[in-house]
Amino acid sequence: MERNNTLSEQARAFQELLAAERTEEIDFDQLAAWLREMMPVLSDAQKCVNSLAPLRQDYEGRIIGMVKAMAAVDRSGQGYEEAITSLEALPQLSGEELVACYRRTSARFRDMFPTSFGLRLQPTKRAKLTDVSVYR
Repeated sequence: MERNNTLSEQARAFQELLAAERTEEIDFDQLAAWLREMMPVLSDAQKCVNSLAPLRQDYEGRIIGMVKAMAAVDRSGQGYEEAITSLEALPQLSGEELVACYRRTSARFRDMFPTSFGLRLQPTKRAKLTDVSVYR
């Protein structure tokens, strides 16, 4: 991380010199060396962005689906307004905020739509055990 801080500091220094139009003070050998150092860093950063994009899309899609389902069963009628407001904010959320939003949304979704996983089926009076070989 220390290396990235110094690279950022060097970038800021070069940017300040260029903004002030003090090009005569720029050490172009140092600038070229800095650019060589930045190429792999930028390449790695781009790889991270590219690999995380599908995860972000998946999380957003899951959140959108759950929010739409919850809005559809909301009897108060305010579900759609809240859904639209929360869904519009998704692209601006950081990764940490998106994960937190997913956890909150999935918890609310599970509360609204409990599943039958883990529950034993209760036999009914009409349920009969049949020989499955009959169906072959």
